[in-house]
Amino acid sequence: MNNLSSKTLKIVVDPTVLIGALLDPRGGCATLLDHISKRSVELVLDEPVRASLAASLEDPDAQDQGRWSGADALRWMNALEILATVDDSPVGALTQESSSASKDFAATMTADRHFFALAERSGAVLVTSDSETLAHSGTLGVDVVRPETINEVLSARAW
Repeated sequence: MNNLSSKTLKIVVDPTVLIGALLDPRGGCATLLDHISKRSVELVLDEPVRASLAASLEDPDAQDQGRWSGADALRWMNALEILATVDDSPVGALTQESSSASKDFAATMTADRHFFALAERSGAVLVTSDSETLAHSGTLGVDVVRPETINEVLSARAW
C-alpha cells in the first residue's frame, strides 16, 4: 500500500471511469483524462484491461449515448495506449488476499479482482466509482480513489 506517495502516481483505471469521462467531458472522470494526457499520472494497462476498455468503447449503446463512432473508439484506444505504461507480466493472486480483513470482500469480488491485482503488482492506485470497491480501499493492499478526487490526491502528495 502507500502508493499515494511515489514520485509519479501510477493509476489503474476501471474502464467504466474512462467511458464516463468520454460521456461527460466536464465531470470528475474527465479531469482524470486530462491528467493522463498531461502525464501528471501514469496510466497502467495490461491486455485484459485494454480489451475490457476496447469492448466498452465499441459497445453500440455507449457509442449511441456518447455519440462517437467505432473510428473514434479506435483513436481513443490508440491515444491511451501511447500514453500508458503496459504491464504484461502475469497477474497472480493478490498478496494481501489471505488477510482476515479482506477475506469476505475477496470472496465476493470477481471482475474487480484483476484490477486490484494489476494495481498491486504495478504499485498503482486503483481509480473507480464502484462504491463496494471504494469501501474496501486498503484491505487488499491497494489504495482506491474516486476519479473526482484525483486533484486532491495529487495536491496532497509530497514532491
